Amino acid sequence: MARALVAEGDVTSVALAYVYDLTLPSRWAAAVQILQTCDALARDGVPTTLHVRQVTGGDGACLAEYDLEPSPNLSLRSFHAGLRWRLSPRWAASRLFGAQHPGRTSFVMSRGDSAVELMRHVAPRARPRAPFIYEAHRLTFAHRMEAETGRRWDGSVPTSGAFRDLFEAERRAIESADGLVCLTEGVRDAVLSLFAPRAPVLILPSGTRVPEERPEHIAAGSRDLDVVYAGKLMTRKGLPLLLEAMRHLPGRTLHVLGGSPEEVEASRRAIEGDELTTRVHFLGFVEPRTVMSWLARARVGVCPLPSGISVTSDEFTSSLKVLELMAAGTPVVASDLPTIRSMVTHGVDGWLVSPDDPRQLADGVRAVLDDEGLAQKLVDGARVRVREFDWRFRANRLKTFLEQIAHTWTTRRGTTHD
Repeated sequence: MARALVAEGDVTSVALAYVYDLTLPSRWAAAVQILQTCDALARDGVPTTLHVRQVTGGDGACLAEYDLEPSPNLSLRSFHAGLRWRLSPRWAASRLFGAQHPGRTSFVMSRGDSAVELMRHVAPRARPRAPFIYEAHRLTFAHRMEAETGRRWDGSVPTSGAFRDLFEAERRAIESADGLVCLTEGVRDAVLSLFAPRAPVLILPSGTRVPEERPEHIAAGSRDLDVVYAGKLMTRKGLPLLLEAMRHLPGRTLHVLGGSPEEVEASRRAIEGDELTTRVHFLGFVEPRTVMSWLARARVGVCPLPSGISVTSDEFTSSLKVLELMAAGTPVVASDLPTIRSMVTHGVDGWLVSPDDPRQLADGVRAVLDDEGLAQKLVDGARVRVREFDWRFRANRLKTFLEQIAHTWTTRRGTTHD
């Protein structure tokens, strides 16, 4: 059973090395979550190094893609130039856990597949020289099973083959962690039902950048788009459901942000020859620094997650785009699922509709489009609620969590050395 957080009291200065296998800049939401959190930590005084596969165009250009400026406490490192991960994973892991910052407890943190792979290369009987934080946004083995079999994970543990091997590797990574960061309560509950972590647990949802002042673009007259969807172009994210809902919204337009060129082309082909082709506009990948300006132009933003297709959507996700819409001052219409209800209260800061029903989705969008008073009420409520999810607040909670673990870590090591 996971331990509770240590009581508040003495804290220890910390440093962080975050490891994730992707190239920056990236199309994935994970890049936004990780980079924004690392930047906020650095600006809160935590020396932070982000180790990724590759940084294209240099640190400054990469940060600019996410509307960030260089910080003296934030470094971006490429595996091939720094840890040489591909050449010698075990040597790289040893070097990573051996990095030290004088006067600080140096943490190593990773998530999902990258965390599992990292801990494969830490010798089983060798105690790491730095505390390890596992960040869980979903069950890695369950996500892989859904992706490769096309079936929703039913809660069972794989009994053989590659999925079983992945399950065991994930178990080892989680159970060896000194701290466990879970995206949602659903993730935490699933982890505790399958594994036996010995570490304290922090529930840390997604975040967004919240404007300091009420943005001018909130004025209704500045919104020239009807409906906006941002995210992956796949069934488990609800795009087909949204396209069907648009048939019940004659005269209204939909702008779709995201997707690879192949996914965009497939989506266009799906409505080829249909009257929707004149009302649905696929924009493809949009640079991260411009996403908020697109969202701010919409009268309604939609998160149409279906139910029963993916356990990640049903129980684990903490939607980055819902928070970005709220921060942009755009009314949100979303599926009434536990993962969404953790961020949105129906009629207060968003409008929730039954998942899987395109007519109800259309009715929800229409209600907000046609009632300016309702739309403004949701915008005002969201502006208050979304402050709880500011990147700075997220980073500060993580920093406090690390400091509490550092206190326990240094106390234990001091006792051992005595």
